[in-house]
Amino acid sequence: SSLAGSSALRASFSIFLVPSSTVVGSIPSCLRASSTCASHPSSDFASASSISLDMKGNPVIAYYEHLDNAGYTRKNLKFAFFDGHAWQIDTVETGGSVGMYTDIAVDSNNIAHISYYDESNGALKHAWADLNVPSRSWNTEVIDSGAGSDVGQHSSLSLDSKDELHIAYYDASAQNLMYAFGNSGS
Repeated sequence: SSLAGSSALRASFSIFLVPSSTVVGSIPSCLRASSTCASHPSSDFASASSISLDMKGNPVIAYYEHLDNAGYTRKNLKFAFFDGHAWQIDTVETGGSVGMYTDIAVDSNNIAHISYYDESNGALKHAWADLNVPSRSWNTEVIDSGAGSDVGQHSSLSLDSKDELHIAYYDASAQNLMYAFGNSGS
């Protein structure tokens, strides 16, 4: 079916490659999207991405880096930021498996906020950094980590007019939809 008064919908998009600095040197050919890796069955390079715009209208992207290549594994929270001229890539958090189910928002002070799942600890976490500072320093905090529970999957983040965080997420242990809000550590 079509919309009233329109015989066809048309969209116009510009598509850009976000370069990755996660592998030293060039990305092995088997890790490119157009290739397959018979000897490396799990090679999911960047997934679970979320995008927002900074105060200048430049894109900022949070994503989960998952690389399993010949026994070398990385499962990190990453951040890609277009500064108006080039892409910058930050590693936000490493250690274990962190960064799944990301969502990102930028507040009125141009501070990027990322909600994400820390699979290693079964916790919902929040990271933030000031995008006005060229050499960003990322801060992290735990929002919810009930003892012995598994919380924080499928997070969705929003900021209100006072720049307070509002996060919806899934508690896998209790099978409940959860909601957290309040001031961040920023």
